[in-house]
Amino acid sequence: MNIRATIIMDRKTLRKLLSLSCFVNAILCLVIIHKGDIQPAYSSHAAQIVPLYREAVRRYPMEEKTLSRKNDTRTDFLLSRTRTAIKPAHSVKNRTSNQHETIKAEGSEPNKYYDPAFGVQHQTRRLPPRNVKELFRRAIPNMVYYVWCGEGRTFLYTHFISIYSIWYHLEPDVIEIHYEFPPLEDKYNTWLSWLRSNIPSFSLQPLPSHVTGSRCGTSFGLEIVADRGGIFIHNGVTLYSIARNGLHNILTSTRSLSFYQDGTLAWAAASAGDFVVKQFLSLPEAQQKSQNMFDLFQSQNQIFSGGNSLLDVYKCSKQGATELLKGNQNNTHYLLNNDKDVKCQELESNIRPIDILSSANDSIGRRIISVLYGIHDANKTEMEISHIAKNENLEIPNIVHYIWFGRKNVTLSMYLSFLSCVYVVQPDAILIHSDLRLYGKYWDLIVRDPNVHIVYREAPWHIYNHRILYTQHRSDIVRADVLDKYGGIYLDWDALWLKSPRKLLQSEVNDVILSRDHIPRLPFPDTINMGVVLAKPRSKFIRAWRAAWVNYKSDDFLYNAVELPYKIYELYPHTTLLHDRLQVMCYFLKCHPLFHPDHKHWGRSQPFEWTQDVYSIHFTHPDPPAFHNETALMSGQGMFVDIGRYIWNMSQKRD
Repeated sequence: MNIRATIIMDRKTLRKLLSLSCFVNAILCLVIIHKGDIQPAYSSHAAQIVPLYREAVRRYPMEEKTLSRKNDTRTDFLLSRTRTAIKPAHSVKNRTSNQHETIKAEGSEPNKYYDPAFGVQHQTRRLPPRNVKELFRRAIPNMVYYVWCGEGRTFLYTHFISIYSIWYHLEPDVIEIHYEFPPLEDKYNTWLSWLRSNIPSFSLQPLPSHVTGSRCGTSFGLEIVADRGGIFIHNGVTLYSIARNGLHNILTSTRSLSFYQDGTLAWAAASAGDFVVKQFLSLPEAQQKSQNMFDLFQSQNQIFSGGNSLLDVYKCSKQGATELLKGNQNNTHYLLNNDKDVKCQELESNIRPIDILSSANDSIGRRIISVLYGIHDANKTEMEISHIAKNENLEIPNIVHYIWFGRKNVTLSMYLSFLSCVYVVQPDAILIHSDLRLYGKYWDLIVRDPNVHIVYREAPWHIYNHRILYTQHRSDIVRADVLDKYGGIYLDWDALWLKSPRKLLQSEVNDVILSRDHIPRLPFPDTINMGVVLAKPRSKFIRAWRAAWVNYKSDDFLYNAVELPYKIYELYPHTTLLHDRLQVMCYFLKCHPLFHPDHKHWGRSQPFEWTQDVYSIHFTHPDPPAFHNETALMSGQGMFVDIGRYIWNMSQKRD
């Protein structure tokens, strides 16, 4: 049977005991034992699977059975102070040490770092907005992987700095630690818990059972890169500086690698299916080990590219000097590159925060302090949590974001939504974030538009280490991410613009413009429909919405993206505008303008004038029959037909 224990502490008794010097170490506990049925930790079939990494993980995901605890806030507080990690109910290779406690592989238990009633606690630094142009022509997915090998290893400050620096400079779509045995924490080294509580895209994943021995490490890291694309980073490598276009240069190249001076791989960035990486992995293991890895990569590059393709290699050293090596068919030359692209180094494993703060007079130390604490003055020692220019006097960027995951033949309704953006909004750019499985004649028309940029993105499977169950929730995760980094206009594929939002984009007061939902959901006073969103980059609302997912409810379809946003609005009402004319929602072809007093009577329509009353119309379910094909659109009658023809004819005239 599965034994689950709860520790309940009597606070008054504890205070009395602690007040006596002879009982300083005494704790009064009451242990209540519950019995429950055993759930399998991991599919027994996983051991038989030796295909691509992606299929192994997605078909056989780790599940988590949480500890049962009494719902007592005083108990939770005491436990959070006395226990720095939660022992997992199970893991693939779960062996623990008496001096340490393992970290949960799945974050299904509510996280105590966040209380939605009081906003975000222990929040990560607020970063400056990112340049949306870094998404254009991106060849390498912005996904980062670490591989954690060995048993009984503690997650140290060095590892924390490495991951934090990657998050600070790259803000990856995914940061994954793939572990052989779970990383450990103790009373001091709680860095892993902090990362799990503050970086949404960070998660821990068990290695597939067939990855053992020498395959755990660089070899498996390169397997992930070859399969999914992205960046593999060796444990302890810290990126302390990236030039303004450094990330763009790396992710738009076909291949970028970094080596230590002894030829050991520090990090590797490549697109999925990269031929040099795949060919390297196909070499016998003995040859990989017997030869300097840098020379081996160079030789493979020469053989399989005919000597014409350059292999971009960055030198990463403990002294922090970075060199850019470019190999061609004639020779290999070294170019000192102290001020461009990427600077990285490997830190000693025993380094602590005091060591970093004490190195403020060193150039590398100052850079790392700036990344970790937001301190640019060497004489300051206090952490600055919110080091960012305010959003006041900034306009909402006139860029449009669409998101789609999964295979889909683009419909006429989706194409009309796209046309409404092109001709009504007239944006500077339209970005479609997708796993590249859209197709059809309308998709072919969309990608021909010179203003469209297709951004490859793997569908997210975890948020704050919580498992994402619904496809629609994956879109929510990416929506918050891109609006936080770049700002702009988000639009569902079933929403159409009817009137230009340019005046709304010029708002200096409001960081975010949203609209309420039309369906009541008690006990909430109101809810918010996130199908049409206008936001400045790094807005308080979007950041708080993302941070609140630390308590993500995987099995609640409506809470995370409909009910929770209203709670966030209550925290930031002065910078968030709920605009009742931003969109009118039509549910089962009955439309409900929010400015109408009876709009919550969702069983019947309320009247409105679509040519002037609202900015957009949103068909939440289903699409109008007139939008099923062009014949129905041209031969039908009614308001929906008029709207469709209005947008269609606008595109025909301008073409």
